[in-house]
Amino acid sequence: MFEEQCSAMSHKVTIRSDLADRLRFAARTLVEHGPFLRVSLRSQGADEHDIDDLLQDLFLCLATDRAPYEQISRRYLYRVVLNDFIDLKRTARRREELLYRATTASNGEALTPSDRPLVTADEMDQLRSIIERRLPPCHAQAVVLRHVEGLDVGQTAQRLGVSPRTVSHYISVGLRRVREFIGERKDEP
Repeated sequence: MFEEQCSAMSHKVTIRSDLADRLRFAARTLVEHGPFLRVSLRSQGADEHDIDDLLQDLFLCLATDRAPYEQISRRYLYRVVLNDFIDLKRTARRREELLYRATTASNGEALTPSDRPLVTADEMDQLRSIIERRLPPCHAQAVVLRHVEGLDVGQTAQRLGVSPRTVSHYISVGLRRVREFIGERKDEP
């Protein structure tokens, strides 16, 4: 169990004192509240794999400089892991919906591989060129990294050195502008 690993870690840490204090704090917090959080997440339908991932993410959050470094309430911790669990499920549901839409025709019939529209390399180069010419650099980079190179929002944020929320904003604005430009070009004679 992750809580036991935290307990063992809280006794073995011999690194920089401020980081060591944060790691001990994170470990103590999870040892104290981990069983409650584990039961709470199970009651929400989380499986053991998801629970371990969520508790590890919480540990890392508590060990960072951005986390509140004081006694944290059980209620606060519950809210944090529950929100993360909800985000995890929403992401999975969105992927399933996108996969379903990508594999079904507008009339609901399954598409065969030969029915699926393909984008040629030339078309992809043209689209990338439009993105890079028509969008501010930050928006263009975010759209290209996310939708051309296939990185997820977190990886894109890391590459650009901004928050995932900022990346989502860049992508939203960027894609809207690309759609508008493409729509204008279709209307031209």
